[in-house]
Amino acid sequence: MTHLTTVAAREQLSEALEDFDAALPGVSRARDVLEHFDAYTRGVGDLQQPNVGRRGRAPDERLARQYRIDFDHIDDDVGWPRLHIGPYPIDLTEAGRAASRLVDEIWAAAKTDEGEPVSRQALAAFLE
Repeated sequence: MTHLTTVAAREQLSEALEDFDAALPGVSRARDVLEHFDAYTRGVGDLQQPNVGRRGRAPDERLARQYRIDFDHIDDDVGWPRLHIGPYPIDLTEAGRAASRLVDEIWAAAKTDEGEPVSRQALAAFLE
């Protein structure tokens, strides 16, 4: 977002990111868990021991188990996969849709920044 030069484009992208986060609750934290999986598999991740400084954390198998990665299907429907990253379930079908929408929104914000505005409403109408 720091590369966008206009207020309108930054606001447009900010709204798109908020919509992405709303469509996939917990996905940002799940990403953090994956980014630092080495710590989470030992039970010393930031979300596992938030009140202890990183150097003061001791491995904890119980906490590690709470952040394991698992996979299942919503309502046992093989066409509706879900990934669990610790306490964060991610509907993979919705994740694909939300990511695709976000890519389109990034393109629209970039066009707006270049002086060829593409509103979120116009983009939504085009994509329907």
